[in-house]
Amino acid sequence: MVVHPLGKLKLEAMSKLHNVGTYLCELAKGNVQQEQLYLSIVGVDVHKSSSVFEYEMESATLECKITPIKSIITSAFEGWYYDQNSTEIMLSGDNFITTNGKLVIKDPRRIDSGIYSARFNLNNENTKIVYNCQVPLKASPLVLNLPRSISYFMDNDANITCMVLGYPMSTVTWTFEDRELQLSNRYLLSDIGGNKNNRLTILKVKYSDRGTYNCTASNGIGFTSSKVILLRVRDPFEWLYPLVGLIIEVVVVGIIVIICARKERRRLEEITPKKK
Repeated sequence: MVVHPLGKLKLEAMSKLHNVGTYLCELAKGNVQQEQLYLSIVGVDVHKSSSVFEYEMESATLECKITPIKSIITSAFEGWYYDQNSTEIMLSGDNFITTNGKLVIKDPRRIDSGIYSARFNLNNENTKIVYNCQVPLKASPLVLNLPRSISYFMDNDANITCMVLGYPMSTVTWTFEDRELQLSNRYLLSDIGGNKNNRLTILKVKYSDRGTYNCTASNGIGFTSSKVILLRVRDPFEWLYPLVGLIIEVVVVGIIVIICARKERRRLEEITPKKK
């Protein structure tokens, strides 16, 4: 334990039980006490058990048991929470059975995987402390369906996003025409939705970029998952081609009409008797 000037306290080796307790910080001017601040450090012994999602499983069970160590007077279980898009949601309803530190999820889906928190309120002599015991529901990755093909005009930037369910978050690898995709200053990878490298950006697409792209997701749980998408590259002036074709067709028909008219006129001149 090291005490610094200006009211700064540094506790070393926080895993040691002798640091558990309540600390009092007093602000005084001369002999006059102006303010007091209590800082409590508590210790708990934690035992966790989690589940791994399996297709068509009937239920998944998560559990967190805590045993307060020293200085804690009471502990009370508040409820289970789920972190959804950085927002904590308290779990309730028919699909969830919550008891003291135990959570049963009925008919779980892969989208239910993630971090769940069992919240306990720990009370000592001076303050109330909230302790969140985090337990994961793990699941192997699943790449969501991609469209069969996407089209971009030449020289535009193309984005292909591989959305993945599962926990822990997945790392995505890419292939092009069944060969490992070679990254360059035109082929860029970025992270979307917590997964790694699951968006491929191709700057200023060219005709040589046309073909089949494959994204494969893995997170160390169970099997990998992959999907294929076809990238089509279109000419920005392709709308002109039907018009040019129509103009050419009209010109050709006009030429044919003129030629036929001339031939018909010559034929008539040949069969018509000349006046003497």
